[in-house]
Amino acid sequence: MSQPDPAALPRPSAAIDPPLPKGSVDTHFHIFPAYPLASPRPFTPAPFPNETAASFHASIGVERAVLVHSMAYGFDLSSLTDYVAEAGVAGVGALKPSDTAEEIRKLDAAGVRGVRAVFGPEVTTPARARGILHLAARLEAAGVVWSVLVQEWDAAIFDEILALADDIPASQALVVDHLGYLQGPWSSFPSSPGATITLSAPHLAPLPADTPGLQSLLALLKSYNVYVKLSAPYRVTEKPETLEHLVKAYAATPDKLIWGSDWPYVPLAHDIARWKAQGKGDVPTGFRSEDLGEWVGLLRSWLGEDVFTQALVTNAQKLYG
Repeated sequence: MSQPDPAALPRPSAAIDPPLPKGSVDTHFHIFPAYPLASPRPFTPAPFPNETAASFHASIGVERAVLVHSMAYGFDLSSLTDYVAEAGVAGVGALKPSDTAEEIRKLDAAGVRGVRAVFGPEVTTPARARGILHLAARLEAAGVVWSVLVQEWDAAIFDEILALADDIPASQALVVDHLGYLQGPWSSFPSSPGATITLSAPHLAPLPADTPGLQSLLALLKSYNVYVKLSAPYRVTEKPETLEHLVKAYAATPDKLIWGSDWPYVPLAHDIARWKAQGKGDVPTGFRSEDLGEWVGLLRSWLGEDVFTQALVTNAQKLYG
């Protein structure tokens, strides 16, 4: 697995063979233009031209894409809406509590089709679950058909959401990011940003039924308008091949799978902790180097071509239009 290089810019191409299916949608990528950054922010990105993203997608055969706003820019969505207008992609933004229904509808008219659920570190897991459903209710009240992006370290979030799931508005989907961040036999990173990092290699093992959060997440996928994104394996393990059992468990609901590249590969919590421990400063600014082709090949072999195509094309187009 890579570590971020402070001088590295993202690579505009990746090797994927055979090519992605015709009509494939990358439901998760970022851009980092030279726009004002938030303070504080999760990391300081090295700016690069927006054209790099288009080159990347052309190189892997992606025909449609969904830009996910980086919280490095805070709640200022200018970089998102400008690129959505320029490139014709869909957008996933972030909302402040004060944003009105009219402002949400303006974002919808500008091409935004989803919102990140963003909480401060002081917010408890039960409160986060309630906040996610409240955010979905705000979208329904505004009359837009979006999705709410769920990125949570604590697997108990899925137990909490399941208990409230009957209140998920029918018009809104929940999208669980990056394999749910679930911890299991494959795990080689901490279950929370402040935990001790373990670098021992995980072992390929059957998926334990008592994996925290797993049964609730599977129930959400089966019975509710909830999707899981098969993206960013490096956020949970140093050995992507150990995720086979987890991916196949999700594949029991093939109509609820989508895929995203997570390009460019930004520094992660464990990168930042390692960076600080090595005395290299507070926050790394470069990008990781990841083998997207390897991950795509693993997904293809585990899912089979039909389900793989369903995830990258049919489901993603249904969700993001």
